[in-house]
Amino acid sequence: MFAQHTYSGLPKERLLELWKSFRNIGALPEDQGIRALDEVLGPLRRELDGTDIPEEMRWSYERAVQSLERLREQIDRVKAGILSGNRQGLWDSQGLRQLAQGVDDFLDPRVKAILLTDVQNLQEEANRVADEAEIAGHISGIREAASQIIHNSSSVRSIVASVDESIAFLRSKSKLSPDMEKAARQAKERAVRYRAQKKVDEAAVAEAGGNPKKAEKLRNEARVLLSQDWCQSFPGEPAPTV
Repeated sequence: MFAQHTYSGLPKERLLELWKSFRNIGALPEDQGIRALDEVLGPLRRELDGTDIPEEMRWSYERAVQSLERLREQIDRVKAGILSGNRQGLWDSQGLRQLAQGVDDFLDPRVKAILLTDVQNLQEEANRVADEAEIAGHISGIREAASQIIHNSSSVRSIVASVDESIAFLRSKSKLSPDMEKAARQAKERAVRYRAQKKVDEAAVAEAGGNPKKAEKLRNEARVLLSQDWCQSFPGEPAPTV
């Protein structure tokens, strides 16, 4: 004998109806089965929510559910990006926060009251995943800066500033590991040495061409550049020799 009380709160007759529907769906080919299952689960979700949506609210309710589904899809996409080492973590986190913040901006107050728990849970998860994406983005940025090709002198300051920003952020979140701190230091040193190293390379060419005076002049310029750039990026530390 089937118990009168059910965990779902649905009556026995409704459960029997659903059971028959699921049995029939299981016999369908995959594509047809998925479509049929979707048609069954939509009304079922509203039943389990305890909602009896008036007809005049139906459109607003369905639009709200679609908005929550888009937010869920974005959360899942950002999660996948984190796992794959996606370099767009900083952009992903910003977009996810904005989507989560605005997901309930234009909801009918009656619909918002019905979906309040779903909205709050998804917003909390979105902000948590956005934090993870932001951390991953800063870590990825440091790793990239430690190995990327520096094309010109004008990019040196932006690289150093970006690494300093990532260091500060990760430290504020207690996510700056010794290995990451070491990688950040290497990235900054590579950038800081760039202008001086170009002068050293030019000096080697001049010396090989039989022009020692020019070579010495270029080496002196390299020492000055390294001293200037080092003091700006590593305040209080003496510059190394060229």
